[in-house]
Amino acid sequence: RRAMSELFRGALEALREDATPDDVGAALDQHLRSYDFDREAARRLFRELGSSTPAPLLVSLGACLQQRGLADLGVAKDAIAASRRCSDWGAALEIFDGMLASRVAADCSMFSATMTACEKGSAWANALGLLDKMVSTRVELNWITYNVAVSACDKGAKWVQALRLLGEMTASRVDVNGGLLGSTINTCRTASSWGQACLLLDRERWRLLDGPAPSMPALDSPRTLWRLGANLFPLVLLQRPGILAVLKPANTISERLIEQVGTALSKVGVTCVSRLDEKASGVLVIALGSPGSAATNYVMAQFAGRLAMKTYQCLCSGEMPGALGSKAVLSARLSVEQVNAAVPSQKSQVRVSHAGSQEACTTLVVKAFYHLREDDGTLGGSFTYLEVRPITGRTHQIRVHLASIGKPVVCDYTYSRDAHDSDSVWCPRLFLHCSRVALHDTDGKFCSAKAPLSADLIIALMRLENTIDETFKSASATECVG
Repeated sequence: RRAMSELFRGALEALREDATPDDVGAALDQHLRSYDFDREAARRLFRELGSSTPAPLLVSLGACLQQRGLADLGVAKDAIAASRRCSDWGAALEIFDGMLASRVAADCSMFSATMTACEKGSAWANALGLLDKMVSTRVELNWITYNVAVSACDKGAKWVQALRLLGEMTASRVDVNGGLLGSTINTCRTASSWGQACLLLDRERWRLLDGPAPSMPALDSPRTLWRLGANLFPLVLLQRPGILAVLKPANTISERLIEQVGTALSKVGVTCVSRLDEKASGVLVIALGSPGSAATNYVMAQFAGRLAMKTYQCLCSGEMPGALGSKAVLSARLSVEQVNAAVPSQKSQVRVSHAGSQEACTTLVVKAFYHLREDDGTLGGSFTYLEVRPITGRTHQIRVHLASIGKPVVCDYTYSRDAHDSDSVWCPRLFLHCSRVALHDTDGKFCSAKAPLSADLIIALMRLENTIDETFKSASATECVG
């Protein structure tokens, strides 16, 4: 580690404003001669480099290793991965070409790593160029490389190219899973080709579902509660061909709830195709089919392609500008950052970042305004009740977007720790509830699952002074879930 530190300190000193690549290369080569630097040390060095490493340094180090005969497939892949972490697809391509010139035999994973770097940088043309090079060099293509290429087309809204790739996969008998199909559909949607997106989904439904959807035990009522030993089966909100929607209570992990459903429906099989935050409640859609089945791929494609529509109800701190019914769109890229690796619950957080790798878009509609009534009868803090639709489905997207504009979700300990203690006096948990999910079942019919606002959140609203619309004024106890 000391040798690596000294190596890079000397090279970084050469990275002055007027330094040429040859200057940096000479500094690196001089330091490499001072140490017993082998392939394993080179791979370890690339793996430990952070996202702030200057891209010219990576390229020069790769060139030095090639000159010293230390370049091989493992070194190449680690160097390209380091470039991807630095968000520099140009450096990844330069290292890739240099390794090929050094007669490193590129395999599918090396191509995929370089294509991923291009995809992250929205360089769709370069990603497709690498795919063509795989064909010309007779490197076998698989669903991973196709998936990266389609995702790159998605970033560039190149729906014609994405459809071509999907056709090639089908002709080559490469498995088309729900995620890849969804990326292609989303490419059409992003390019405002809604007709193509819907036609593609319907076409794939007929191709995938060459048999009937799996049968399922009939339920006496969509609201039936099943008892399975000592466990209480979750409330069933909707049952349609290929789809089951259940109510996820707050403070429940989606995957564990789906495991419970899978135990009850072991003969049918179920697959997780969407999730809700652990602290949130509401509609959770589950695919009726085993992982990789036609039904699962069809349902998964709708979520990946952003054709499944989710609607949330939430209460945020502060007063949003505008009157009741005002609409807004929050569009800010997100990144996942390490916070505290020693504490599992605090390993990472999602943040708004202009350089973030995840595009994210959220639409808002103002439904009501509230104020907290203080003990002395005066009105205290203000709150806004929102109907929210995440166009993209990023982790913690709604919470992060609202926190980024100074209007965090009530009782959000992760993204508004300062306000959590005062919020928790009158609100028992995160005020975020998925009230509706709309999508198509495997018969191609449109359906939606709804979950009224849960009782604990309605009680929290009743503790506030409000300007509220008729929907909430007429809400009765029988309409509350929980």
